[in-house]
Parts: sequence; structure tokens; C-alpha cells
Amino acid sequence: MRRFILGIAALVGIAASGSTASAQSNRTFIGDSGNGVGNSIGVSNVAGGGFYAPPVYGFGGVNRTTISNSGNGAGNSIGVTNFAGGGYPFGGGVNRTRVTDSGNGAGNSIMISNAAGFGGAGRNSTRIGNSGNGVGNSIGVVNR
Repeated sequence: MRRFILGIAALVGIAASGSTASAQSNRTFIGDSGNGVGNSIGVSNVAGGGFYAPPVYGFGGVNRTTISNSGNGAGNSIGVTNFAGGGYPFGGGVNRTRVTDSGNGAGNSIMISNAAGFGGAGRNSTRIGNSGNGVGNSIGVVNR
């Protein structure tokens, strides 16, 4: 019986070492970029959740996006899409998006879409400061 238990423990150890050791993380920083006329800034991050062999399960990934002093002028667009996948059973990941001093001028747009994965434990945090000032600008945020 002892050999059987040690054999099972060894298999669990091998399975755990072959799996993702931790949740994945992405960091994106864009500063002083895309200023002028008709520019686009696009960011897309996917951070998958880590998975451990039972009895320890996975946790969701983490995305951090910061855009500062960018997309100012006329007709510029800033688009951010983050998905932090979840691990079973603890669920969703974390998305943190910060946009400051960006999208100011005329006819600019800022669109942010965050999905914190599945499992019900995800978290989205979006802060937009001193951005979208001017004529005909739009800001849209979707967190789910």
C-alpha cells in the first residue's frame, strides 16, 4: 500500500511540474505616443490562468495596461482589449487599465473592453483621468 501511495504522489508531482506554474501576467505601457492627426493605438492582452494538479487548482491571469499622454490631436483612436482567463475553480483574472492625459483634441475616441474570465472571481479596474477633452470625442468602457 505504501508503494501505491508513493507512486500516486510521484504522478501528481510529475503532473504539477508539467503544468503552468502560475498565472500569466502582461504589462503594457504606452507613453507620449500617437499624438497628431489620424493615429491609432491598439492594445490587446490575453493572460491565461495557471493550472495546478489537484488538490491545488489555478488562478486567473493579470493584465496591466497604462496609456499616458497619447492619442492627442485630431481623429485619433485608442483601443484596449484585455482578457484575463480564469483557472478552475477559483475563476477569473484581473485587468487593470489606466488612461491619463490622452485622447484630447477633436474627434478622438477611447474604447476599453475588459473581461476578467470565467469563474465569477474576476476583477476589472479602469481609471480614465484628464482624457477625452475637446470637441466630438468619445470614451467607452465595457467591463465584464
